[in-house]
Amino acid sequence: MEAANIALSTQAPARSARASTLRYQLAAAVVLLLVVAVYMIGYPLVIVLGITGTAAMLTVLVVLTAMDLVRDIRARK
Repeated sequence: MEAANIALSTQAPARSARASTLRYQLAAAVVLLLVVAVYMIGYPLVIVLGITGTAAMLTVLVVLTAMDLVRDIRARK
């Protein structure tokens, strides 16, 4: 009985626990990489990332709005 308890306690954590831990580690690595890149390249990288992020969000808003417009046109037919 005691051997079974030891075997159960040494099993690897559930897959979902490992997956969530890997997500946090990936997020931390991406943030660290971004901080190092800004440190090495400097303020121009911040400007480029800001402009790129703004363009991406504007594109997302236009696409979402266009999808709603297409849905309305199809509903009217």
